[in-house]
Amino acid sequence: MNPMIAFLKKQKPEWEEYLNMIEMMNAEHSDIDEDDEDTLSETAASNNTHKAYKNKIIKLKKTQNKLLHMIEDLKAELEDEQELTEDLAEALGACPECFGEDDMCSYCKGEGLPGFFVPDFTQYNRFVAPANKKFSKHYRIRN
Repeated sequence: MNPMIAFLKKQKPEWEEYLNMIEMMNAEHSDIDEDDEDTLSETAASNNTHKAYKNKIIKLKKTQNKLLHMIEDLKAELEDEQELTEDLAEALGACPECFGEDDMCSYCKGEGLPGFFVPDFTQYNRFVAPANKKFSKHYRIRN
């Protein structure tokens, strides 16, 4: 075990998972011992190293592609959620940036709580009216 990694594991236990990955990657790169290299011809060692690196590059590219797809999916999901949040803010007449929760908001300066702006009619009918109807029906029957 690398002494620096062991030290970091003790100092930052929350990093252990990442440090373990680094150790695994380092172990993969140390497949060929110096003693073994001396016994192989330079050409054979070079070919083996080239093949090993080529395989590692292929694996890394596959992993990179998977990560890029995940990132694109997360970006699309985030955009959808941001659009939904903006629509809901419009329905409530609230600030679409912070719902009036941020005094430093450049849009409303923290004043954009629901009802601060005039609600958007279409969004109101989409979100609030159905909930209001259900709420009224529920409490009218019970009271």
